Amino acid sequence: KKLNKPVYRAKNQLNISNVLYSMNEEVQAEKILYKLLENPVCVEDTSFYINTLLLLTEHDVPLSKKYVSEAYRLSTEFANKRLLIQSECFMGRFYQNNHRPDSALYYYRKACRRVNIRNIDLIVPVIKNMSECFAAIQQEDSAYVYLNKYEQYKDSLDQVNSLAEIRRMESRAAIEKQELELQQAEERGRFRFVLILVVCAFILCIAALICYIFWKKSREEKIKKQLKELENKELVTRLENEMLQNNCFKVELEYKDRELASNSLIIMEKNQVLKSLVDELEKEKDAGNIQSNTALQISNNIRMHLGTDDEWDFFKMQFVKVHPDFFVRLKTLCPSITEGELRLCAYIRTGMENKHIAQMLSLQPESVKKNRYRLRQKLNLGKESLEDFLRGI
Repeated sequence: KKLNKPVYRAKNQLNISNVLYSMNEEVQAEKILYKLLENPVCVEDTSFYINTLLLLTEHDVPLSKKYVSEAYRLSTEFANKRLLIQSECFMGRFYQNNHRPDSALYYYRKACRRVNIRNIDLIVPVIKNMSECFAAIQQEDSAYVYLNKYEQYKDSLDQVNSLAEIRRMESRAAIEKQELELQQAEERGRFRFVLILVVCAFILCIAALICYIFWKKSREEKIKKQLKELENKELVTRLENEMLQNNCFKVELEYKDRELASNSLIIMEKNQVLKSLVDELEKEKDAGNIQSNTALQISNNIRMHLGTDDEWDFFKMQFVKVHPDFFVRLKTLCPSITEGELRLCAYIRTGMENKHIAQMLSLQPESVKKNRYRLRQKLNLGKESLEDFLRGI
């Protein structure tokens, strides 16, 4: 309300509709969605309009076929791959719900052919639905194959929940250990019961007591062995999951570093182009080819989108989000390090090449090499590479 932005108001209406659905107030939620379909903000935003149509289809309102077909058509024209995959999935689900598995499989297959690693989450339920469709048309082999694929894809997506899985495994192991301890307590109770019987029938129970003692020791050894094996399995599983999680974190960190370096280079190149345009305008104004007022207006418009000294500040802010303690630890290891050397270290840490670092620092590549050499001397690295040292931080 304070911003008075129609687009925010419309998207907030979509959020309210979702909440109403979760509260089982379907009628009121659907009224909001129908109004959104007539809202100019929603109509002009193709992506928003498609999502509204798909939400109506998901809740199986009247005219669902009309809405899902329109969403599919718009997604095809809009050329948004993710929306197109979603529309194809909804088309398949619509036909599947209407007991037309052949038509559903047609759209599910189209969605599968478009999928890649970034939107694999869309296709996991589709794989399961395809298995159900094959089962409906009595193609059990294909249904079994897709059911296995569903399990494989689901396992790959569940890697992000590996830490929770480790905790669940630890809980299960603790429960099993407690059950074994209870079992041992029961065994001790039986032993006491046998002792009471020994008092009543000492002669007959001596042999039984000896046999029981040997059996008890064997049982305890077996239980200890089982506990040991269980602890070893738990440790191995925990290590494997930690390695998997560390690999996932490493890949994600490398991707963020590449993205940060790429964004910084793009901003730098944009600023250089804008500066060259301002210089060219000044030349044309001095030559009399363009009016001074026009040149001044265009120059001011360009300078509004031109970052002057904010490139390093923007890069540093984004870099600290990815590597929060990098600068603090580096200053702790080398208190005499300068701000320029910290900037060079950050560029090297993101994997930039010398020529790109030279562009960012407005230096020659040879000067960058000299600065790297001085930095190695200041850090006393010896034979260790500067890149490995900074990654270690």
